[in-house]
Amino acid sequence: LVKKMLSRKLASSSSLHRTLTVCKNISSSPLLRYLSTTKSEGSDVASVQQPVNNKEGVLVGIYANGRLTDMGAKLNERTDGLLQRSWEISDKKGKLGEGLVVLGSLPEFPRIAVVCLGKDPTSQDTQQQQPQQQQQSQQQSQQQQPQQKEEEKKWEDNDEKADEEEGISKENIRRNKTRTVAGIGAKLLKGHGATHLTFDSSLGDIQALAEGANLSLYKFNSLKSSPSPPPTSISVDFKEETEQNKWKSGQILANAQNMARELANIPSNLMTPDIFCETVSKKFSELNSSKVEIFIRDEKWIKEKGMRLVEAVAQGSSLPPRFLEIHYKGSSSVTTTSSSSDASASAAKNLVLVGKGVTFDSGGISIKPSANMGMMKGDMQGAAVVVSAVHAIASLDLPISVVALTPLVENMPSGTAIKPGDVVSSMLGKTVEIDNTDAEGRLILADALHYAHSFNPHTIIDLATLTGAIDVALGSVFAGTFTNSSALWKELTKASHFAGERFWRMPLYQDYRKLMDSKVADIINASPKRGGGACTAAAFLKEFVKHERWMHIDIAGIMYSDSDGAFMPKGMSGRSVRTLVELARGYSQKLE
Repeated sequence: LVKKMLSRKLASSSSLHRTLTVCKNISSSPLLRYLSTTKSEGSDVASVQQPVNNKEGVLVGIYANGRLTDMGAKLNERTDGLLQRSWEISDKKGKLGEGLVVLGSLPEFPRIAVVCLGKDPTSQDTQQQQPQQQQQSQQQSQQQQPQQKEEEKKWEDNDEKADEEEGISKENIRRNKTRTVAGIGAKLLKGHGATHLTFDSSLGDIQALAEGANLSLYKFNSLKSSPSPPPTSISVDFKEETEQNKWKSGQILANAQNMARELANIPSNLMTPDIFCETVSKKFSELNSSKVEIFIRDEKWIKEKGMRLVEAVAQGSSLPPRFLEIHYKGSSSVTTTSSSSDASASAAKNLVLVGKGVTFDSGGISIKPSANMGMMKGDMQGAAVVVSAVHAIASLDLPISVVALTPLVENMPSGTAIKPGDVVSSMLGKTVEIDNTDAEGRLILADALHYAHSFNPHTIIDLATLTGAIDVALGSVFAGTFTNSSALWKELTKASHFAGERFWRMPLYQDYRKLMDSKVADIINASPKRGGGACTAAAFLKEFVKHERWMHIDIAGIMYSDSDGAFMPKGMSGRSVRTLVELARGYSQKLE
């Protein structure tokens, strides 16, 4: 209006004063606030007025039926129903993770993110409990909006049904929805300039809330010359002291997964076997825990131990191998269920975690194609996940003893590299024919798994970005899991359901072992058959395990996120960390 008046040369001091007065009155009216919805970065932003100059933001939730979470309802009342109306005039369908941001409605919260939690778990009773204003608003919304087609939520409903059929409880399904909402809300607020976030505690499980928020805010930018953006802090309107403990636990778990991401994202020239050991040692020293011991074993120790398979893989590189051991002494024993009987068997003192640590994998003489070879900086993600899980276990001070073992090498082609046709003797004494030098991960794991038995373990679990075949079989959704213990599989499944991570049990049969027969040695490192590559790799590892509770987790398919998700930004994923911690927590609770 002012521009129009100026263009017509009517902007006298008196007319301009009257115009600004009219604009001021209009801008404060509910009508303008109701109508002023714009798009920003794929989400809706209801612009009420220019936000005040602070960096505050708040996240509240809304269900598909229009019911707001506790803080959301209070803020909606304070803004004369603005949050509800903004949601109604948007094109939201009530799907999990849909969100918008309302700007400038309250001085203390100039940014309010409203994110959908999906179906209301309190069912039909919620309609009777809602304030009259909210009920009327919902009824108007239902009359104004066209009826939602059933197929629009088909996949969301089917996924939830599939989770329930897999035995995932409704509580754990809601817990993962909370992670999703927290991640989306945190990114929405940060994207609109907030550096201090307040979360509505009624969004869901507090630990899941902390995990989703802190995982979503991770970004790998430590190598850029431009200044890093200011850190984002988060607070929650805790109602009980126990909620603060849950929040702290969720932060520790998220930070541990982010630690694994960081280790795997760093380029291989800056994350050699030596640098990996130094970086991890420094991280653990910050805990200042008397329960943690770290041993960095050099090539002389590796040779004395007879780990000739580790030596063989490393010999093509100018960088010497390392073997990192981390001992967390939280307890002296644990009770588990034996896989061979239903009776409780006391065993052993240590949960032993083994992680493949190939800091760069060129394939060796059997060299990989050049396309995307840079991704092989992440071929040490098994080691990264294992050490990060132990870091979280130590941070939580869980009453369990854990040993982490990570052989660290580079796999490079050179005049000194192992060659197809070579035969190498393992630490166990079995001889291995090298048919494919790009099947190197199983070689270093073979020696590490045999060494793991020396710690009198109650359980041995190894993690490795081992085969492209598991990516072909399961993609980036599930980690392939092989085990000789159904009891251990049930324990991992329970932990993974709580953590919201997916694992799929794969077959471990003697038929796959037969495909690994060698004419010149005890076993060959790669099957001549194309099919079942992940299964034959697991069968190879089983030859070096005598323990009745062993599990191999192939994380090659889930090592990298191709796109930004709710709380999984693009890049190395660090997945499986939180499940390992929850598994350890379950064991530790048996001691209490």
